[in-house]
Amino acid sequence: MALVISFGGENGAYLGSVGVLKALKELAKDNITVRCCGISAVPCGLFFRTRSPNRTYSLLVREWKNLEKLLNPFFSRGIDRFSMLDALRILMRVGDSLNGVRNHERLYRYVDILFPAQKIPVGLEIWVFDLLEGREVVFGEGDDLRDAVKASLSFPILYRPYRDRYVPLSWVTGVPEGDVIVVFELKGEVHPPRNALDYLFLSTIARTKRIEKARMGKAKQILKVECSSSSPAFTARRAYERALKLFGRVEK
Repeated sequence: MALVISFGGENGAYLGSVGVLKALKELAKDNITVRCCGISAVPCGLFFRTRSPNRTYSLLVREWKNLEKLLNPFFSRGIDRFSMLDALRILMRVGDSLNGVRNHERLYRYVDILFPAQKIPVGLEIWVFDLLEGREVVFGEGDDLRDAVKASLSFPILYRPYRDRYVPLSWVTGVPEGDVIVVFELKGEVHPPRNALDYLFLSTIARTKRIEKARMGKAKQILKVECSSSSPAFTARRAYERALKLFGRVEK
């Protein structure tokens, strides 16, 4: 039975997921299924596209500033009070669609350039959330890789939901279930709530974190990577070292 490795994806530090994949490759752990969501869909998608952790790392180092521009402020701050599911549902009922504050076509063009047209290979799953049906959706083997990445990067408020329904799973349930859950914690300033709306959004964040914590409680192993920067030059190295230590210990 394949070992299931699940990545969150709420902030830019998750570009360092390639470090975990590099460690698994070096340890010859081939019978794995990778589940990713949010920003981790980029390094995981590139790794399965290139089959090379070094090539993936080079692409991430080249592209991380472009991704930061496309996805900030969420890229730098992670889960935030401005993109809560409850607010999304209210806005979707009020209008015909939630277009977001940026042009989603720019995001789609970027993904089309970064990822050639191809199907998702065996071993990779990209998880998103369907707002219309209120459930998790998995893009898996045989599905369009570009579609999956676009859905996984369509962060609420910033961009319209992909196909007017899909948003990153990382902003709803935090992380897919798995045998090993990988979490990147990006340290930053803590801003106290200022008004009633802030408290409302924070209560929704707390619900998301409770779901994430429950899934972590069911996992066999937790790999936590604490980061002070979202640069893959930093996060990938730290994740690689932590993964070697964790999976080397498990192997023994």
